[in-house]
Amino acid sequence: MKKGITINGKHSFKDFGLEIGERKIELPNINRITEKVPYQNGEYDFSTLNGELSYDTRTISYEFDIAELTAEEMEIQKQKIMGWLLSINNQKIYDDYIQDYHFIGSISKIDWSEDFGPATLKVNFVVDPFKYANQETSISFNVEGELETSFQTESNHKIIPTIVTSAEMVIEKDNMSYALNKGTYKDPNFTLEMQNNIKITGTGTVTFTFINEVF
Repeated sequence: MKKGITINGKHSFKDFGLEIGERKIELPNINRITEKVPYQNGEYDFSTLNGELSYDTRTISYEFDIAELTAEEMEIQKQKIMGWLLSINNQKIYDDYIQDYHFIGSISKIDWSEDFGPATLKVNFVVDPFKYANQETSISFNVEGELETSFQTESNHKIIPTIVTSAEMVIEKDNMSYALNKGTYKDPNFTLEMQNNIKITGTGTVTFTFINEVF
């Protein structure tokens, strides 16, 4: 089967016969937050005030070729395709050329052109700056007293994991200490980077579950 995109369970080629002619995956732009002060040389840059850079949404675009059909058949096919595309709002977008990750975004522009035969469809989506892993990653540690360890993620920025503890635990990371009872936690103050050094005190199992986010 020819490659395409899948959204809301529908594949562009399998379900609509759309063949990718061109595709463009833009990179996200950095949100630069700056402030000028009178008589100052240069400017203040507050872009990493929260600890890391932030990024704007980006655009991904596809140009599809549609096989030659009769005018009546083309109108029927167009109606089906428009119904599919115009329903896309904050949905997962899977691109067959990108393994293991997907975008999340919404339809932003559609351009349809035909000339009594083949048609061309150009589609733009506005998506989050990062791609999301299709599968969650879980890392578990068995602790008996005290454990100092490290692990990595593939993410290009800070992500918030879900933490599951089988007993009372104290987790230390980046000079911060988190005392947790047995249970499941997701604290926006506890984040993971690409490289993570932690110290765990207690007796039991700690599991970190997260979705990698990459450019």
